Amino acid sequence: MDLIIVLIIAFFIGAVLGFIFQKSQFCMTLILTESFLFNNHRRMVGLIVAILFSTILFNIAFFSGLIESFNLLQNVGVNPAFFKAPLILERHIIGGLIFGFGMILAGGCVAGLLFRIGEGQLSSVIGFIGLMSGFAGAFLLETLHLFENSITVYPSGLLLPMILGVDSIIFTIIIILFFLLIVLALHYKFNVLAIRK
Repeated sequence: MDLIIVLIIAFFIGAVLGFIFQKSQFCMTLILTESFLFNNHRRMVGLIVAILFSTILFNIAFFSGLIESFNLLQNVGVNPAFFKAPLILERHIIGGLIFGFGMILAGGCVAGLLFRIGEGQLSSVIGFIGLMSGFAGAFLLETLHLFENSITVYPSGLLLPMILGVDSIIFTIIIILFFLLIVLALHYKFNVLAIRK
């Protein structure tokens, strides 16, 4: 597939996602803030539904072998191993904490920063510059091989059920049921599924 076609497809997918994010104000920071500080769980239910759909679709694509064919960048010469970095627990836990802390300071997640930039908010531009600086710093540290002596490293391409030694289908069903129970519990307590008039 030609690079131009890949870029056009990526542009339209990005435009559709950007429209959805902006209209729904889909932002992880906003979702967590509303849910934990203001007991407003409607956006949290939307996030859980998004996780459910992505979990189901990913597993369908993975077990049917469609993931590689959906990898448009591989068709223009990008090494597929780039998307399958090894799981290094220490780096991921520390990186996740730093990212979460920065997300709170910036006032939004990556999606939130991007659609707020489109709305013309200057503070989100500053947050996005900080985000890209963090990515560049992490890339530099990785390039210089400063953290080669990691404790827990799993090979690339492993999924969580493989690491835990659990059957993938059973694990997926358990995760889906778990999130459905959360949605039902939130609806029972806060009536989050009620249609607003």
